[in-house]
Amino acid sequence: MIRLSRWLSLPLAAAIVLSGCQSLNAVNPAKPEKLTTEQVLQKADAASEKAKGYTYKVNGDQTLTVEADGQSHSVDQTVQMDMELLNHPRSIHYKGQLENNGQTLKMEAYQVGKEIYQTPDGITWAKSEGLDLDQIAGGQTQNPSKALQKVQELLSKLESDKNKPLSMKETGKSYLVKLNVTDKTNKQVQDMFLKQLTAALAPGLKQSGLTVDLDQVKLDKLVQTYTIDKKSFEQKKMVQEMELQIPVSDGTSSGTIRVTQTMTLKNTGEFKGTIEVPQHVKGTAQEVRPEDIAPQQ
Repeated sequence: MIRLSRWLSLPLAAAIVLSGCQSLNAVNPAKPEKLTTEQVLQKADAASEKAKGYTYKVNGDQTLTVEADGQSHSVDQTVQMDMELLNHPRSIHYKGQLENNGQTLKMEAYQVGKEIYQTPDGITWAKSEGLDLDQIAGGQTQNPSKALQKVQELLSKLESDKNKPLSMKETGKSYLVKLNVTDKTNKQVQDMFLKQLTAALAPGLKQSGLTVDLDQVKLDKLVQTYTIDKKSFEQKKMVQEMELQIPVSDGTSSGTIRVTQTMTLKNTGEFKGTIEVPQHVKGTAQEVRPEDIAPQQ
């Protein structure tokens, strides 16, 4: 029976942070008016240039279910993290813990550009390559909301409005911008998120002794809802729901790891520091590439 290790559990928790941080951040007020989704994104984009970065509280739950050899085994986990996001240059650092069957596991990660460094214990580090955060932001790290604008550009080519996953509604004090990625979504949009997810998963899969064709990882559901203040255009929080299928093998049996995850990122204020990967992390991290966990031909 295929088993999970802490190395696989933690990167799944990291996936929300590393794929979901291409967020809307802003500080400037705007006059009350009826705005389209595109206008809200543009205003948030322009206002975000004046902020150096933001801090977030991340809380969530995830269930990992392994299906193999006619058996099924599930593990429920709770995640708590503090995250820092820097706009200049675009980079992320988080540190926290994961509760797993009564055990508390440490977790920490950095991403600067496309390089991801992560650890399940604060001692052993792994390096993998995800999306370039600067490129996600449209080539301009001072504009973090470029990410959703880029998504919107990709979706503009869809023929059917019902398949366009970017939508917005208003409440009394907020705009709620929702991104709903499904199997009917533009493939480029899916690939953008899967690139980050698989990069975060690769070290855990390798350390668990599992192989997987990353091209076969299936994103069944990804819904991100951003709450943006109408007056300040500040992003108050982002809620993400994700469902993922990972086909794996341990050399003797094959199966599927199904992931169901819900997490919330709450903006806790402006970040005025810097984010750099420590030299001891760079010097000791083991690099993991997609071909390292690919099945043998």
